[in-house]
Amino acid sequence: TLFSARFLCSIPDAASSLGTLSPVKVHGSFISSGDAPLLSSREQQVMQLLAEGKRDRDIAQALYISESTVKFHINNSLAKLKAKNRYQGVYQATLRGWI
Repeated sequence: TLFSARFLCSIPDAASSLGTLSPVKVHGSFISSGDAPLLSSREQQVMQLLAEGKRDRDIAQALYISESTVKFHINNSLAKLKAKNRYQGVYQATLRGWI
Protein backbone atom coordinates (compact mmCIF):
# COMPACT_ATOMS: atom_id res chain seq x y z
CA THR A 1 0.00 0.00 0.00
CA LEU A 2 0.97 3.63 -0.32
CA PHE A 3 1.20 4.01 3.47
CA SER A 4 3.59 1.05 3.75
CA ALA A 5 5.82 2.42 1.00
CA ARG A 6 6.00 5.86 2.65
CA PHE A 7 6.67 4.32 6.05
CA LEU A 8 9.50 2.13 4.75
CA CYS A 9 11.04 5.06 2.90
CA SER A 10 11.01 7.20 6.04
CA ILE A 11 12.98 4.68 8.16
CA PRO A 12 16.46 5.72 6.92
CA ASP A 13 15.64 9.42 7.56
CA ALA A 14 14.41 8.68 11.07
CA ALA A 15 17.42 6.50 11.85
CA SER A 16 19.90 9.16 10.67
CA SER A 17 18.32 11.77 12.95
CA LEU A 18 18.95 9.63 16.04
CA GLY A 19 22.68 10.22 16.03
CA THR A 20 25.02 7.85 17.82
CA LEU A 21 23.61 5.90 20.74
CA SER A 22 25.64 3.88 23.19
CA PRO A 23 24.69 0.21 23.55
CA VAL A 24 23.79 0.75 27.21
CA LYS A 25 21.23 3.43 26.33
CA VAL A 26 19.76 1.34 23.56
CA HIS A 27 19.63 -1.76 25.74
CA GLY A 28 18.41 0.18 28.79
CA SER A 29 15.62 1.89 26.91
CA PHE A 30 14.59 -1.45 25.47
CA ILE A 31 14.17 -3.19 28.81
CA SER A 32 12.56 -0.39 30.78
CA SER A 33 9.16 0.93 29.90
CA GLY A 34 8.10 4.49 30.55
CA ASP A 35 5.44 3.12 32.86
CA ALA A 36 7.91 1.30 35.14
CA PRO A 37 7.67 2.67 38.66
CA LEU A 38 10.86 3.95 40.21
CA LEU A 39 12.26 2.35 43.33
CA SER A 40 11.75 4.27 46.55
CA SER A 41 14.86 5.60 48.26
CA ARG A 42 14.65 2.80 50.85
CA GLU A 43 14.25 0.17 48.14
CA GLN A 44 17.31 1.63 46.41
CA GLN A 45 19.28 1.45 49.64
CA VAL A 46 18.29 -2.17 50.19
CA MET A 47 19.08 -3.12 46.59
CA GLN A 48 22.45 -1.35 46.79
CA LEU A 49 23.41 -3.31 49.89
CA LEU A 50 22.13 -6.48 48.28
CA ALA A 51 24.33 -5.74 45.25
CA GLU A 52 27.30 -5.43 47.61
CA GLY A 53 26.66 -9.01 48.73
CA LYS A 54 25.11 -8.22 52.11
CA ARG A 55 22.76 -10.71 53.73
CA ASP A 56 19.28 -9.72 54.91
CA ARG A 57 20.51 -9.65 58.51
CA ASP A 58 23.39 -7.30 57.62
CA ILE A 59 21.11 -5.03 55.61
CA ALA A 60 18.65 -4.86 58.50
CA GLN A 61 21.39 -3.90 60.95
CA ALA A 62 22.87 -1.30 58.60
CA LEU A 63 19.49 0.40 58.01
CA TYR A 64 18.09 -0.11 61.54
CA ILE A 65 15.09 -2.08 60.31
CA SER A 66 13.89 -5.65 60.82
CA GLU A 67 14.81 -8.53 58.52
CA SER A 68 11.15 -8.88 57.54
CA THR A 69 11.14 -5.22 56.46
CA VAL A 70 14.23 -5.90 54.35
CA LYS A 71 12.42 -8.80 52.68
CA PHE A 72 9.37 -6.58 52.16
CA HIS A 73 11.50 -3.96 50.35
CA ILE A 74 13.25 -6.63 48.27
CA ASN A 75 9.93 -8.16 47.21
CA ASN A 76 8.54 -4.73 46.27
CA SER A 77 11.68 -3.99 44.26
CA LEU A 78 11.50 -7.33 42.45
CA ALA A 79 7.87 -6.71 41.53
CA LYS A 80 8.66 -3.22 40.17
CA LEU A 81 11.62 -4.59 38.22
CA LYS A 82 9.67 -7.64 37.00
CA ALA A 83 12.51 -9.81 38.28
CA LYS A 84 12.11 -13.42 39.36
CA ASN A 85 14.93 -13.44 41.88
CA ARG A 86 17.38 -11.18 43.70
CA TYR A 87 20.11 -11.57 41.11
CA GLN A 88 17.81 -10.46 38.31
CA GLY A 89 16.57 -7.60 40.49
CA VAL A 90 20.08 -6.28 41.14
CA TYR A 91 20.92 -6.65 37.45
CA GLN A 92 17.78 -4.78 36.32
CA ALA A 93 18.22 -2.00 38.89
CA THR A 94 21.84 -1.58 37.82
CA LEU A 95 20.96 -1.44 34.12
CA ARG A 96 18.36 1.23 34.78
CA GLY A 97 20.81 3.26 36.85
CA TRP A 98 18.69 3.01 39.98
CA ILE A 99 21.54 1.68 42.08
